[in-house]
Amino acid sequence: MAEALEPLRGLLHRVRDSVSRYRGGEISGLRIVRDPKDAEIDIVAVHGLGAEGFSSWITWDPSRRSSRPKSWLEELLAKDVPNARIMTYGYMSDGSSYRYLVRNVLYGRALDLVKELANQRQRDGSSRRPIFFIAHSLGGWIVKRALIISSEAAGAELKDIELSTCGVAFFGTLSPGRPSSPSPLASVIRRTSGFEDETKRSSGRRASGISSSRAMPVQPQPGDIEWLENQLEAFKAITANLPRLSFYETKRSADGFIVDKGDSMAGSDGKQIGLTATHSDLVKFRGRDENYRTFIGTFREMMDNAKTSGVLEAKQKVFDFTAIHRLEYLTSNFDIPYKLSCESSASVSRELLMSELESILSPPGESQPLKVSIANLWGPPGTGKTTLARQYAEKHHDEISFVFWIYAESWETVVASYLEFANSMVTHYSKDAPRSRVENDLGFTGVNEMLKVKDIFQLEAVRVKSVVRAVKDWLMRPDNGRWLLVFDNVEPSLDIFDFVPLTLTGKIIFTSRDQGATPWGRELEMTAMSEEEAVQLMKLSLAEGALDDPQEAAAAADIASHLSYHPQSLSLAASTMRCRGMSVAEYAQILNNRLPLTTLGSTIDQSPVTKTILRISSMLSMSMIPVALFTANSQLKQVPERFVSVFADMKMFHELGHLDDVIQHLLDQNLVQTPSPPTSPASSLSSTSSFDSFVLERDAREHIRSSLTPDEQLDHAWLACHVCVDGIKQNELDSPTLPEIHDFDRIMAPHAKACYDDWSGVLEQWPNEDDIAWQVLGKVCMAQGLVEQAIGCFELALKQGALMQPIERIQASLSLASLLNQVERFEKSTEILNSIDMASIDKALGFRIAMAKASAAAAQGELDHAENQYETLEHEQEETLGPTDITTVGTVQRLASTLEQLGRLEESRALYRRVYISYQNLFGQAHPMTLEALDDLAHVSRLGNAIDEAESLYTQSVDIKRRTLGEDHPSTAHALQKLAVIDDLRCRYDAAHAKYQTALDIMSRTVGRAHPLYTTTMENMALSSRWHGRSLYDDDYVSPGHVDGASLASKPRAVMRETRRRRAFERAEKLYLDVLRIKRDALELYSEEQVLETGTKLREMYENEDFFEGRRRREVERLLEMLREGRRRVSC
Repeated sequence: MAEALEPLRGLLHRVRDSVSRYRGGEISGLRIVRDPKDAEIDIVAVHGLGAEGFSSWITWDPSRRSSRPKSWLEELLAKDVPNARIMTYGYMSDGSSYRYLVRNVLYGRALDLVKELANQRQRDGSSRRPIFFIAHSLGGWIVKRALIISSEAAGAELKDIELSTCGVAFFGTLSPGRPSSPSPLASVIRRTSGFEDETKRSSGRRASGISSSRAMPVQPQPGDIEWLENQLEAFKAITANLPRLSFYETKRSADGFIVDKGDSMAGSDGKQIGLTATHSDLVKFRGRDENYRTFIGTFREMMDNAKTSGVLEAKQKVFDFTAIHRLEYLTSNFDIPYKLSCESSASVSRELLMSELESILSPPGESQPLKVSIANLWGPPGTGKTTLARQYAEKHHDEISFVFWIYAESWETVVASYLEFANSMVTHYSKDAPRSRVENDLGFTGVNEMLKVKDIFQLEAVRVKSVVRAVKDWLMRPDNGRWLLVFDNVEPSLDIFDFVPLTLTGKIIFTSRDQGATPWGRELEMTAMSEEEAVQLMKLSLAEGALDDPQEAAAAADIASHLSYHPQSLSLAASTMRCRGMSVAEYAQILNNRLPLTTLGSTIDQSPVTKTILRISSMLSMSMIPVALFTANSQLKQVPERFVSVFADMKMFHELGHLDDVIQHLLDQNLVQTPSPPTSPASSLSSTSSFDSFVLERDAREHIRSSLTPDEQLDHAWLACHVCVDGIKQNELDSPTLPEIHDFDRIMAPHAKACYDDWSGVLEQWPNEDDIAWQVLGKVCMAQGLVEQAIGCFELALKQGALMQPIERIQASLSLASLLNQVERFEKSTEILNSIDMASIDKALGFRIAMAKASAAAAQGELDHAENQYETLEHEQEETLGPTDITTVGTVQRLASTLEQLGRLEESRALYRRVYISYQNLFGQAHPMTLEALDDLAHVSRLGNAIDEAESLYTQSVDIKRRTLGEDHPSTAHALQKLAVIDDLRCRYDAAHAKYQTALDIMSRTVGRAHPLYTTTMENMALSSRWHGRSLYDDDYVSPGHVDGASLASKPRAVMRETRRRRAFERAEKLYLDVLRIKRDALELYSEEQVLETGTKLREMYENEDFFEGRRRREVERLLEMLREGRRRVSC
C-alpha cells in the first residue's frame, strides 16, 4: 500500500509547497510592480522552474544583519530606469510529472504570457511601447516560446508583442542542444524543478525499507526533451532583429554548475557575461553589488542602443510595410511593354495555318472540355513555328495586353525568361509605386540582382520557385485575361508543368520539334510552304521588283521546289542572293548546274586563313555559325606548336579587318550562305566583320570532311572545339545578364552537340598536348536541353580534365550529378558527388556540394541519410551565415520536408514554423515564399492532428490571399477548399459544403471545370458528402409494431434525417460521376490511370455503403461499362 501511495505523496508535497508560496502573496499571471504615469517602456520579468515567483527577484542590504529581502525590481531597477513600467509573470512552476513541466509549463504557459501582456497593453493603449524581458533559467524558454507565438500570430494584438520586443536579458538560460552535442536540458529541469529533492526523499524512504517501484523517474524522458527543443527551433527565426544579453554562473551549486558557460545562450553579439553567483543566485543581488552593476550597465546600454538604432521602428515599419492590402495599382494596368522574340526582316502570312491557330486559341462555345486556349505547334527545325507564333502576336496586337516569350529548351532557360519578365513587370509598375515596394508586393525581391548571375544554379532554388509562382499568380488574376504566353522550342527533357498557368484567362502557344513534347492543347503540325507562299517569301527578302520579270518569278518557283519549300532555307537563299547581288535566275542556275566538288580550287588554296575557316566550319553543325567565333581571344594557355601559325594568321586577318574578304570569297564560291544582317543574338559577341554569321553549304561540308586525311580531320576537329569554347567563354565575359548568355548559347548548342557527337570519340585518342574544355560545351548543352550530350561532355571533362581548376572541376561534377539525377541515374550521381575533393574550396561551394548530396539521397528515397546530411548542413550554415540567412532557411525547409516524408510530423511542424517566421520577417506576410511556408505549416499540422492550429493557419492563408490576390483568384479558391477539409475533420459538413461550392464556383470561372484543381476539389466534396451521409444514419429507428408516443414524436425527425442522408449520398455519387466524365473527356490532361483512380473511389463507395445496397450490382456494372467505353475512346 505504501508503495502505491509513494507517487501521490510526492505530488501532494510539491503542490503543498507551491500553494504555500502563492498563499504567501505570490500571484500567478501578470503582475504590475510599478507603473509610473510617464512610462515609456515595459519591462517584464519571468522566473524559472521551482522558483518563488515574485520572490525570486530579491535583494538585501549586506551591511545590515536584520535586513529583510526586498524585490530589486522595485528597490533598484525602478530607480535606475524610472520611465519603465515593470511587471512580472508568475506561474506554478511545479508539476505532477516531468512531461507536465515540459509540455504544460515550459511550453504551455507562453501562450498565457502573450495573451495577458497583449490584453494589458490593449487596455491601457500602450500596444506599441517597447518591451524588454528579463528571464531567469528556463523562464527564458517560456519567453522564447512566447515570442514565437507572437511572431506567427495573425491578429495584431498578439503580433505586437514580438514586434515591440527590443531586447531580452537571459540569466542562466540554457541554449538548445543539437544531435551531435545534446544539451543538459533534462538535468536542468531535474535540478531546478524540485524533482531532484523528491528523488532524494524517495531514496531515503527506500533506505528505510519502503520500496517504490512507481516513483518519479530520475530523468525526464528523452522524447519529451527532444520535443521541447524542436518546438523552440523557430526562435532562431526571430534572433536577427532581437538584441540579447546572456549572463552565466561562475560559482558552482552543491552538485556543480547547473548551466555552465558552454551550455548557456549567447548574446546577440555572440558574447556571454559571467556573474559571481550560483545558478539560483544569478537574479539575487546584495544591493548594488558588482553583479547588479554589471547587469544594469549592459541592460541600460541595450535599451539605449535600441532607442538610437531604431530597432522598434524598423521592426514595426517592416510589418506595416508588408501589411496585407489589395494591390490596387496592379489591377489598373496589365499592359506590360514587350518586345517580340526573333524578329526578322521578312515573313509571309500562311493563311491556312494562321486560321487553324486562331480557331485553337479562340475556340467556339463548348468545343473544348478543358476550355483553355492552348496551341501546340510542332514540326522540324526551320518550318516556321516561331514565325507563326510571332505573326499571331502581331496580328492580334490590339487584343493582347502583353506577350511573355519563354525560351523553353531547359529548366535554366525557362527560369531566366521568368526572371526577365518579372524584372520587366517591376520596371513597369515602378512608375506608380517605389521599386522596393513593387518587388516586395509582387514577390520579386532582388530580381534585378538575380538576373546578373552567370550560372542559374548560383541562385537559391526556393527564391527561383517563388518568382515563378508569383508570376503565375499575377497571370491568373481574373481581371488579367488578355495575355499571350509563347513557350518556344520546348525540349522533351523539360518537365514544363510547373511553369504553365492553366487558366481560362490568356492564351498559350507551345513550339517544339517533337510532337509529344507537351500534353496540353490542340496540335498543329507545321508543314512545308505552298509554292505561292515560298515565292512570296523570297520576293519580300529580295530587292523591290526582283520578281517582276516572269523569268525571275519562274526561277524563284524553281528554287522553292529545289529547297522543298522549307521556309528557313528559302530565307537563307534570298539573303545570299541579296548579299552577292545576283539575280534569282543566276542563283537557280547554280543550284541546278552545281558540279561535284572534287577540289577546293586554287582560289581557296591561296589563302591559308580561308582554308582554315572553311575546314573548321565543316567540323561544326549545319546551323548558323557566328563570324565572331573566329575573332574571339584564345583561352589556351599554350597553343600547340603546329597551330601557332594558324592562330597568328587568324589574329592578323581580324586586326586588319580582312574577315569580310574571307566570308565574301566563300560566298562568291557558293560555299556558304549568309542570313539577314544583324537581327540575331550572334551579334552579341563583338566582331569587326560586317557579316554576323554564315551557314556552310551541305555539299561543301560533306566534301571537305571526306577529303581531309585522318590527321587533318583530327587537327581541325580539335580547332573547331577550341573555337567554340573560346567564343562561349568570351560571350560569357561580355554578357551582363543570364538571358544574354542564353541567347548566344542557343546559337552555339548545335555546334557543341556536333563537337561531342562527331568528334569526342576521335579526340579521346588525342595525345595530351592540351585538353579540350568539354565542361564549357557541356554547360551549353545542359542549358539548351541536350541532356545526353551534356552528360557526355561533363564525363569527358572529369575524365581528362587535369588542366581544369579545382573550382571548375567541382562545378562540372555538380552539373553532371544534377543531370544524372534528372535521368534517374541516382547511384552514379552519388558516386560523382562523393568523389569531389573538398579541400581548399570556399564555404559557399561546400554548401552547394552538401546540398547536392542531401538532395541526391532524398531523390533515391534514402530519407534517413538525407535527414542527417540536411541537419549537418543546416548547423554549418547557421554558424557561418546565421540562422536567418535565406540559404540556411532553405536548408531548414528541405529538412522539414524530409522529416514530413519520414512521418516525424512534430519535428517537421517545428521546422516549418521556423521557416514561416523567417520568411515573414524577411519578406512580409503576403510574399509567395511566406505563403508557401504558411501552407506547408498548416498542412503538416493537419497531418499531425493539430487541427486547431491547422484551421487557424488555413484561415490566415485564405484571408491573405483574398486581400492580395482577390476573392476570385484560383489560389484563393484552393486555400478555401483546404479549409473545407478542416470542417470535414470536425464533422461540420454543411460548412464544408458551402466552402467547397464557393471554391468550385471560383475555379469554374477562372481555371475551368477540367482543371486538376477543380476535379480534386470535386472529389474532396464527394468524400465530404459521403461522410455526411454516413453520419446521418438514424440510430433511434423504431421498427413497425413497436410504436409508442416517443417514437411517434421522433418520426418526423427520422424522416428528415433520412432525406438528408439520401441527398448526401446522391450528391457524392453525382460528384464522382461528373469527375469521371471530365477526366474521360479531357484526354490531353488526364491519363487512363487517373480516370481509373476516380472510378475506384466510386466503386468502393457503391460496395461499402449500405445506402446503395439495393442497386449496388447494377451501379457497379454501369460504372465498369463507362470505364470500358473510356478505354475504347482512348484506343480510337
